[in-house]
Amino acid sequence: MVELTAKIREKIGGGIKALRRQGILPAVLYGQGKNLPIQVSHQDFTKVLKDAGESTLVKLLVEGADGQTEEKNVLIHDVKKEPINDKVIHADFYEVSMSEKITATVPLVFVGESVAVKALGGTLMKSISEVEIKALAKDLMRGIEVNVGVLATFDDRISIKDLMVPAGVEILAEPDEVIALILPPRKEEVVAPVGEEVAEAKATEGAQEEGESEKEEKE
Repeated sequence: MVELTAKIREKIGGGIKALRRQGILPAVLYGQGKNLPIQVSHQDFTKVLKDAGESTLVKLLVEGADGQTEEKNVLIHDVKKEPINDKVIHADFYEVSMSEKITATVPLVFVGESVAVKALGGTLMKSISEVEIKALAKDLMRGIEVNVGVLATFDDRISIKDLMVPAGVEILAEPDEVIALILPPRKEEVVAPVGEEVAEAKATEGAQEEGESEKEEKE
């Protein structure tokens, strides 16, 4: 399990900006007790977020004012980022019970190569990129693999029911919901050369004028 060290945060409100300038990320721990304001190393948090994502357990080591360290099993619950540079500015952790099932959103990891894409010129279309699961905290996973190599024709589909997950993990989605398929290449329209278009237009115009002349003569 990935570990991250945290300290109880004493500076609240106006002191937040000063913490960020020191490379410290303000955060809040929610869950099994009262909400606890904490702080973690921005650098360490960035690495943990990359390794664990928001669907894998993290062991949070919270150092109290008395010097004692308390272990918490948590999920990274919410991450706020700067809209301009995408830098993390705040995070929420959620303490989970190891004996109760919880829900989490897990990304789908697409692997392999489709014959229908490589040989037939099709295009892979992904209908969804993540699914919600329900499981014990110990059974949560970083991602679920989707092997697109099974898509050999334009009629093949990968659905929720085709996903392989460990026993005890429930996917909270309709079994027949389509995850991925291959779209056939679009047929190119045959465009006539400009010279031919002009000649055809003139011929049509000439035919119309001839018809009008004949009509006038009869009148």
